[in-house]
Amino acid sequence: MPACRICQQDFVITNEDMEFYADQGPKVHGRRVGVPPPTLCMQCRIRRKLAFRNERRLYRRRCDQSGKELFSIYSPDKPYTVYENGVWYGDSWDARTFGRAYDPARSFFEQFSDLLRAVPRPARITFGVSENSDYCNHHLSCKDCYLFFWGDNSERSVLCYGCGRLRNCLDCKASENCTSCAHTLDCMHCNDCAYIEDCERVSESRYMLNCRDCRNCFQCVNLRHKQYCIRNTPYPSKAAYESELAKYPWQSFAEQTRQQAEFQSFAAAFPRRALHLLRVEDCRGDHIGSGKDCRECYWLIGDQNERCRYTVASGEKTFRLYDMYGSGYNLVSCYESFGLANGVQDCGFCLYVTDGVRDTYYSADCRSSHDLFGCVGLNHAEYCILNVKYSPAEYEALSSKIIEDMRARKEWGEFFPLSVSPFGYNESAAADHYPLLEAEACALGAHWSDYERSQPQVVGAASTETLPDSLELTTDDILGQTLLCCESSLPFRISRLELQLCRDLRVPLPRLHPDVRLHRLARAFGPFRLWRSTCSQCGRTTDSGVDPKVCARVLCERCFEGG
Repeated sequence: MPACRICQQDFVITNEDMEFYADQGPKVHGRRVGVPPPTLCMQCRIRRKLAFRNERRLYRRRCDQSGKELFSIYSPDKPYTVYENGVWYGDSWDARTFGRAYDPARSFFEQFSDLLRAVPRPARITFGVSENSDYCNHHLSCKDCYLFFWGDNSERSVLCYGCGRLRNCLDCKASENCTSCAHTLDCMHCNDCAYIEDCERVSESRYMLNCRDCRNCFQCVNLRHKQYCIRNTPYPSKAAYESELAKYPWQSFAEQTRQQAEFQSFAAAFPRRALHLLRVEDCRGDHIGSGKDCRECYWLIGDQNERCRYTVASGEKTFRLYDMYGSGYNLVSCYESFGLANGVQDCGFCLYVTDGVRDTYYSADCRSSHDLFGCVGLNHAEYCILNVKYSPAEYEALSSKIIEDMRARKEWGEFFPLSVSPFGYNESAAADHYPLLEAEACALGAHWSDYERSQPQVVGAASTETLPDSLELTTDDILGQTLLCCESSLPFRISRLELQLCRDLRVPLPRLHPDVRLHRLARAFGPFRLWRSTCSQCGRTTDSGVDPKVCARVLCERCFEGG
């Protein structure tokens, strides 16, 4: 059992893992060269990949080709050429013009880092065609969305993270196929709800935890197929239920704060579900919606995932993935990568390669290509190394030579070092899930961003503590006012869409800066690990995705479902 070379924790490598590693890498004489087993534990491997993902920090800068002002994940002080996405995906430039010959006297990672700095970068990470969603990132085919990060196919939604197929939603996290909802976490197929967590097919309800197929309920936990319930108590009629609810002023901030505290106290008396494994067969992990033979996997929400290992936040028609993060849609045999989608196959150590890319290693932002090594920004390319085209025989010979050199430098089989990341550690998703002080991050080789660390003084800004308690007393004048977050003192404004959603969904205006709210949403997504717990009903030992510090009482799957 090896020890992680960063945190020194022991971790397991199985014989099956070794078979997978032996079947990775480019082909030489018809056989894959293989990769060595990992030298980091799963948590350190996840952190290393997340340090390359700036999911939700956007900056104003100009396109280096058109001069157009835009929002970008790259702050203006970064040493990168940045194109607006329409230009980057267009045909006015060719990434192959930035190619360079491999230098065996230098580290491959150093040469890749140089190429990464030279090739223009897309301003934001977007896929498909989006409309009126410029202040969003890591998204696919969204319309009229604002502060929508890491999601897809959504419309008219604000400040959501890790969501898909939302309509008219606000402050949602890890939720799918929801309409007219606010403040949801890990919910599916819900409608007209607010302040709900771990719910499915729930409608016209508020303050719900782990409920299924319920409607017209308030402050309920662990219910199935119920309606007209308040704190798990059924009311005799719709009229009686509505009469009780009429006592609550929904749009009052003070009242919502009181209700939230009341519900947390009520919910604490109930045991929590140890694991969220739905349509699974022989799986180990948590929050797996559909899977077969998936181990140490977390938040695989999509369908038809099979034989995946150490994979987080990926899924839908994936097969044999190892150490993937934030990827999905028709992937086969990929390793130590993130941002892969749409038919990618046999790729390793890659960032954002899509649209049928195959047999590609240590590459970034490539599309519709195959047999690439150390390439950036290529489209419809083949047999390229560091963006230079070779014949198939030359490609095989040179890639073999590079792998030999990387082995000698102990680079082969490792993901890119943190020093190659375009972002400061404090800008990256790693800072949300694995927070470090600046000195700690730099000791690991990461950068730290000082850009816009100090906030400008805003004349005439008002503390959110001075906002009217009730949304009913808030006029449209709030749209032109700068507010100061009551927690961070950072200035922010309410957008017109956000104000309208608050009114439609009958929730109070936010008192916190969007960065503070998004950080809380991101933190709710972890921690990508299991604990050994004892079922509080039957006494069996069970895996649990619930931190014992949060809730010590859990139910195993059999007891939770009444078996």
